Order: sequence, then structure tokens, then C-alpha cells
Amino acid sequence: LKEILLVKKDYLARLLSSALLSPERRGVEALMDEYIGLETSVSASEDNTDIVIATPVQALFEKTSRANKIRLWPKALNEVCGGGALPGNNILVFGRPEVGKSAFLINLVSGFLYDKKRVLFVENEDPTVVTLSRIVCRLTGMLETEIRLDSKRAQSLCEERHYENLIFTSATPGTLYDIQKMVDEFHPIDVVIIALPGSKDISF
Repeated sequence: LKEILLVKKDYLARLLSSALLSPERRGVEALMDEYIGLETSVSASEDNTDIVIATPVQALFEKTSRANKIRLWPKALNEVCGGGALPGNNILVFGRPEVGKSAFLINLVSGFLYDKKRVLFVENEDPTVVTLSRIVCRLTGMLETEIRLDSKRAQSLCEERHYENLIFTSATPGTLYDIQKMVDEFHPIDVVIIALPGSKDISF
């Protein structure tokens, strides 16, 4: 039963990806509802229920301490989120077109790299060269014109700030199965960012 559900889930993921990328976005809500329902069924088919009785308070709060969280950028966001995000968390960034969602993500990516985190960035909206150029500008703190004049300095700053930890791919439309294959291939991955038109998803 679980295998059948997973095949159907993959099929729905492909349909949903195509619908999200189409200009009209027809049927997105219905597909999303069906996908969420199927995800619930898959989860229910797995025996992963935690039964916890009288967990010591210190042990409980150690698991959610800042030391076990991935820091978010900027600092204000990190504080609002209680000192970062725990591994396994998902964050959806959603907003109207041109409100700065991509800039927000680029700022986060630069922070993750600075903190030596390995990041898988799946771009499904803007051209690869555009997004990568913006990441390099943010990571180095240099303008595009400055980088053109002194690319060696930009390269040096990128190396200092762990640019090599960024795995960047363009997937159109791409599926969750494709992304999981990349996570497995480039293991270990600390953060996965999926950029879809209209929304951005961040998984830790």
C-alpha cells in the first residue's frame, strides 16, 4: 500500500509542479489539497509515532536550544524565530510578485554559506546566471561593476565565505523525487531551498 501511495504522490507532484509553472495556474488548489491528503496517508502508513512519557525538562529543552538550530539571516528574523530553525523544519515564503522574495532568499543563502552550511538551491523561476550573480554580489558585498573590475578579489571573498558549499541547479518543472535524488547525491545537505514562481520553500 505504501509503495502505491508513493507512486501516486510522485505523479501528483509532477502535476502540481506543472500547474504552478503555468501562467494560469489552473487546478493548483485542488491538486494541493489532494497532495496534502495523500501526504497524510503516507505518513499514517509509516509506524513513526513517538510515545513520550515524562521526558526530563532539561533534555527536552536541550533539543530545541540555539546550539541545535540553524541560524537565520538577518538577525531580526533569527530572533523572531526563537534563535533559528531546527533540522526538519520547513518554511514557506509567499508574497505578491516583486516584493523581494528572491532578495530575501539570497540574503539567507549568503548567511548559511557564511556559517559553513551546505545549501542545495533549486531554481525554478529566474535564469541560473542571474540568481548566481546576485548570490555572489551579496556574499562578497561587492557591486556587479566592482566584481567586473576585480574578479580575483571577488573570488577570494567567495572562497573565504564558503561559496563551494552551494549546490545550485535549475529544475523546470522538476519533482520532489528529483530533489530527493539530489539531496542523496550531494549528502550531507543542511538546507534545501526550492524557488517556485510566487513562493519559496526552505527546508532544514
